[in-house]
Amino acid sequence: MTSATTCEPQSHEESPELAREHWQAVACAVATCLALVACLGAGCRDSNRSSVPLWTAKQAESITSVRGHPVRVRYCRGRGRGKRGDGADLYARFECLAGTRTEFQRYDTVGVFYVLHPLENYKGPRSRHRLTSVRFVGGPGIP
Repeated sequence: MTSATTCEPQSHEESPELAREHWQAVACAVATCLALVACLGAGCRDSNRSSVPLWTAKQAESITSVRGHPVRVRYCRGRGRGKRGDGADLYARFECLAGTRTEFQRYDTVGVFYVLHPLENYKGPRSRHRLTSVRFVGGPGIP
């Protein structure tokens, strides 16, 4: 009898085609397991919580200093797409205007424009955030 008619198992060294089929089956099984884990992870995630910190405009307006200068925030407007939550719109970034003054002045003479990006959920005026596009306008020595 020839080996083609026997039922003896072949090793991977004897049949490269068998080895290729084996590794394709393993790769398919691994991909299926990864897809299942990803679906379960997404399904178990709290869909009401965002992975990006979102603040209200009132929370963004509670910031008290910009680049080391004490400020009084006039307003902050949410930028981008907002999300409705707890009676107010929540945003991942804000365009803000604040006022400040030099130490010898009695009223604000410098406008401060900036974009605020929350870095954590709001915990008070000292909550972590990042400021970009900061511009000081007006006041002595500021063009």
